[in-house]
Amino acid sequence: QSHFEMLSGVCIEFCVVTRRLDLLFGPIFRCFYEARFINVFLDVMETYVLNDKLTYIAPEAMVMFVAHCRDMKELSMVERCLLHMDCSLMDFDSILTLLKKNSLYTGLLHVYSSGLDDYVSPLEILFDAIFESVDESEGIHAERRSDGAPKSKFEQYGYKALLYLKYCFEGKSFPKGSALAPEERVQTLRQELFTFLLTETASPPRPTANMPHRPVSRGVRSLPYPYLRVLILIDAKAFLDCLAIVLDDPAAQFLENARESHLAVDYAPDMLLEREHSDESGLEISGLNNGKLPNRQRIFDTLSSIIMADLSSEITSSFRHSDSKKQFMLLSFKAKDAFLDFLPKYLKLG
Repeated sequence: QSHFEMLSGVCIEFCVVTRRLDLLFGPIFRCFYEARFINVFLDVMETYVLNDKLTYIAPEAMVMFVAHCRDMKELSMVERCLLHMDCSLMDFDSILTLLKKNSLYTGLLHVYSSGLDDYVSPLEILFDAIFESVDESEGIHAERRSDGAPKSKFEQYGYKALLYLKYCFEGKSFPKGSALAPEERVQTLRQELFTFLLTETASPPRPTANMPHRPVSRGVRSLPYPYLRVLILIDAKAFLDCLAIVLDDPAAQFLENARESHLAVDYAPDMLLEREHSDESGLEISGLNNGKLPNRQRIFDTLSSIIMADLSSEITSSFRHSDSKKQFMLLSFKAKDAFLDFLPKYLKLG
């Protein structure tokens, strides 16, 4: 095996220096595969990617690399490698399919945003996973672990969404944290995300190979303002802190007319649907209202309608498991406390 490790290194080094990646992922790759030492080749290739010497992996090699990492129970390595690769060189259809299939949402958020300048579509996909996790038997949990580690997929995916929003609102790329350019993009990005979050009706579930004809809506997805609602359930204080990044920014511009804000948000689902069937990457929404954010009063009214509303049977019946219903009640009370602490500052500002 050591012989093939050395041989892999020599081949990769030569092809990188001579810029012959066609040779590396063509005849050389096939030779290692036929000799049944492809896993050795992939391990050495991984080192070159992490050291920023190799910024491209051919689709066929990527499929085998993902399978290899899955067998080794190290799927997170795929995401770490993606952060060192040139997104502009990727075969987006194949890599995005792989990431979705293996629930690698950090990589999905990175590839969509860095490679396609699309920040909303991967968030929609992540929300699909969050909605499904609420309906699973493990449900939601009102009490967090003392070490902060997620108890469930609901928490794992939910906190990932919150972190992604925090980075975007701060004008940083996810997950690297580098500044987004140009500066004007930060304002249009914030507007796209606020418009998406304030959508009253969730997009239909995306079909999968296992469930090509899933119901249009169920559970939390079927409730009004499902995206806001589920983020509030995950951690109301953390979510409100994310919103404060934008609300407290002197450079942020908000619509003065609440009616205009309603029209912008109501129109958003149609624009998102159009984007899915076009080659453009979310530019439709960014052009709406010149990047201005929804009206402040509209934002607070919507939050209040979700957090301060009485817990009707219609809402609690959305949870199939009795434990989830109880935990939803507890989280809702916590959300009220967080919102009442959050609100006075903005009431003073008017």
